[in-house]
Amino acid sequence: MRAHAQRCLLTVVCTLILCTSAYGGMEERLGLGSRATALGGAFSAIADDFSAAYYNPAGPALKLTPENQTGISMHFGMVWARSELSINLGQVSGNQLRFDTPISSNEASAVDHSIDPVMGFTLGIGFDLERLFKIPRLKIGLALFLPARRFFRWDVQGGHAIQWPMYTDRNQSLSAMPWVAVRLHKRVSLGVGARVGVSVKTNTEAVILPTEAPTDTPKTELGNDVRIAGRIAPTVGLLIQACSQLRIGLTWRGEIYTNDFGYTDVDASNLSGASLGTFGYTHHLAHYFSPMTATLGLAYTPLSEFTISSDLSWNRWSTYLDSNHDNYGGKITDDTLTPRVGIQWRFHPSTQLLGGYFYEFSPFDNQGGWTNFVDPDRHVASIGTQTNLATLLGNGRRAINLSWHLQMEFLRKQREIKDWHRFESEKEARANPGWPGWQAQGWGLNVGLSVDTEF
Repeated sequence: MRAHAQRCLLTVVCTLILCTSAYGGMEERLGLGSRATALGGAFSAIADDFSAAYYNPAGPALKLTPENQTGISMHFGMVWARSELSINLGQVSGNQLRFDTPISSNEASAVDHSIDPVMGFTLGIGFDLERLFKIPRLKIGLALFLPARRFFRWDVQGGHAIQWPMYTDRNQSLSAMPWVAVRLHKRVSLGVGARVGVSVKTNTEAVILPTEAPTDTPKTELGNDVRIAGRIAPTVGLLIQACSQLRIGLTWRGEIYTNDFGYTDVDASNLSGASLGTFGYTHHLAHYFSPMTATLGLAYTPLSEFTISSDLSWNRWSTYLDSNHDNYGGKITDDTLTPRVGIQWRFHPSTQLLGGYFYEFSPFDNQGGWTNFVDPDRHVASIGTQTNLATLLGNGRRAINLSWHLQMEFLRKQREIKDWHRFESEKEARANPGWPGWQAQGWGLNVGLSVDTEF
């Protein structure tokens, strides 16, 4: 038995040394549930609540429903995030390039770089169909992320504009994640799900009216047809209880983006003295992009009160699309790997202390060219607790878990130096908003509270 435990421990230690993962979706950026967020997102091997819809949909199937419960679980949570980000534009002083000028005070690059605080709600529900309808080994559920201020928000900017691609509109879009999980064996489960994002289709018809006098300004009548649509990406998960102390999770998430697309038609046939006729254009803009991701996760429990978890993910950022649906030939983004580790310690029969850390490598590299995507690497640390109120109050019939998290991110200093050789002319280089270079850094705060219950 001791040799068996030692082999499990050796496997975990090796994985923790090698393991890395990458940030992908807004659910992971803001946290889909306080427990998963407090663990730093190292959750794919222990996902057994509503957030399994994102981290590993196979997880809930291995969690057995107690005899005194009906098999219905519910979740409600809220999250609030604030970021303080700064950009300084470079200035040549003698033979040195100094970064002392805040970008907001530079008239040539007067862009609003303030990032609005983000607030959202998480909702979840799950059903054990074996308990409810005698369908063996099967569970289903749904998780939602709802921005509090709007269902979706986005800005369209060219790649030359100085911008924070991982903030602003990226974290303010509705997301729905249905899932189904089946227990293939007492130690193996399989889950499938989907991420559904919001897209908008806008069709515009414009008619330019004729003028009554040569000096009159032509008038235009506009007709808009706006429709909300959805984009779907699949999620597949596998969970294996390798031994009593070790769980292995595998998750694959498909690429997804939400966008604004449609057409604009202009009828100018009524203009006297002009032969413009009818003309128009179509548009297809990507606003929120989340890459294809493959994740390996391990969770090791050396003691009944203590669990350490870690994830390894590969994110295919090389297919990134910006808000103008441009990939730049895959030259400005790279696939990324980032380390994640989480710790759970049950220091009281009713309460667990949760902690996590990960380091995010940015996928963006402007390479001194005309793009100005600002996204420094960052350290992210989190802490939280989960308390079973029923156990705390001495009534263990119904589990009611109250969780909270606090997460801090510290953006490392990023410096971009423009190379005029990468522009068609020196004049074009000097006209770039980021010329001759810029420096960015900042920090972010993410707090949340959630309640989970089982009936």
